[in-house]
Amino acid sequence: MKIFNYICLGILSLETVAAVDGSSPDVYMDISKRAQQNAIRYDGWKIVGGLTYSMPSFQATIKGSSLKTEQTLNNFMVTMGVEWSKKIKKKFLIGASVSADIWRTQEKKGEWQEFNYAFYESPNAQSYITKNDSLDGRLKMSSIIPELSVRGGYIFRNFETVAFLKVGAQYMQANYRYALSGHEICSAKAVKLIPIIGIGGYKRYNKKLGFSLELNFPFKRDTEQTLNDVGGGTVIHKIKMGRKTVRILATYSIPR
Repeated sequence: MKIFNYICLGILSLETVAAVDGSSPDVYMDISKRAQQNAIRYDGWKIVGGLTYSMPSFQATIKGSSLKTEQTLNNFMVTMGVEWSKKIKKKFLIGASVSADIWRTQEKKGEWQEFNYAFYESPNAQSYITKNDSLDGRLKMSSIIPELSVRGGYIFRNFETVAFLKVGAQYMQANYRYALSGHEICSAKAVKLIPIIGIGGYKRYNKKLGFSLELNFPFKRDTEQTLNDVGGGTVIHKIKMGRKTVRILATYSIPR
């Protein structure tokens, strides 16, 4: 009788162990996956750096004229900055960033009509310009373009990726200069905060490293400045500018 009891007890023990072992892999896999997702933290401070393809556009004219002349100064720039983000309700992310695009000063030279055909065609200019005069024009953009932005995004947990929308502003400067036979006669400077809107994606690989890709579009703004023209009169010089950008950035999360 005792032998029979021992046999029954052994069978029951084996069934219990088999039941536990049969269900545990799923439990362990679920816990492991959740632990990996929790280990990838989206909130906190980050250092960002990377490359930006800058596509600024400058449109010049004079008040009262329908002639508008556009120039671009496309180039690559190095981007550096810091970013803060906070996860909300496990699926959403909000954040803010301060950055700057940096490169050598961009400049383009040519004749007046290449930069502002309306200024070249103004009555005073035409009456004073002779065939022997050289008309030298120049457009210059600042070498540092700061940016401040805020963003909101949705976390795709299965892909460990964030899709985001951002809004902000860039600080831009441009300078037009006009010279007649080697002597500068006037210059116009535009300094503006340019509103921007952007879209992008952000991918985290581990607790510290990740990268993002973003596209930014400007709401162009204009500025006016009264200049002396060739004949001693005045014109109101107008500049409208904005800048599209494509960015690839690497991020490093600052340990807390």
